[in-house]
Amino acid sequence: MKYAFVLFDADDTLFDFNKSQEIAFRQTVSHFAISYHTDVLYSEFKKTNRVLWKELENGLISGNDLRISRFERIFDAHNIKQDPKPFSDFYLQKIAQGTHLKAGAYAICEFLKSNQIKIGIITNGFTDIQKSRFSLSELNPFFDFVTISEECGYRKPFEEIFQLALNKFGNARKENTLMVGDNLNADILGAQLFGIDNCWYHPQGGSPHNEITPTYIISELIELKKIINKK
Repeated sequence: MKYAFVLFDADDTLFDFNKSQEIAFRQTVSHFAISYHTDVLYSEFKKTNRVLWKELENGLISGNDLRISRFERIFDAHNIKQDPKPFSDFYLQKIAQGTHLKAGAYAICEFLKSNQIKIGIITNGFTDIQKSRFSLSELNPFFDFVTISEECGYRKPFEEIFQLALNKFGNARKENTLMVGDNLNADILGAQLFGIDNCWYHPQGGSPHNEITPTYIISELIELKKIINKK
């Protein structure tokens, strides 16, 4: 087998973060008895959250700013009288329990381990939230290690976080390591800049609409079997 080490992105690759996020948001709205239409609030939350995460990745805001501002903005926009701090705290408690998986996630991790292939997680996210979710997940026994951006001080797509992850494998070399993720910039471009093969997980199908060219493209996680079985 060509690859003895596989690095996975976590959210929206192995974990169905969108599902966990929506459940946590709706539980929080219900807990605080906010009467405004939940579908509208959730739609705006997703948009605001994406914008703020990009600002965080570009160093324009802090993690604490993001935690509060994403709720503060939608409350202000709809004149909702709710303190965003306790709302955020409750939401984070719920999202920290979110372990929903993408289709095929368990099967592919089981396959890799049965072939003595080591698995590492490399994720941009909050340390407390990610550690909680991973520890509760049925995938946790498959992971040899987890590298979290907030904890190590580097984020994808920067090379430093990939090097830290590779070092954790112990005896890994770039040529026998594969990065798998759904984000073209953070996961695929990051892997390319670091010099390792990469696999873009793109359930919608199709090719990238920019200059980034992944080593492989899959629409289902189970397709990784064919890639791993290559000599």
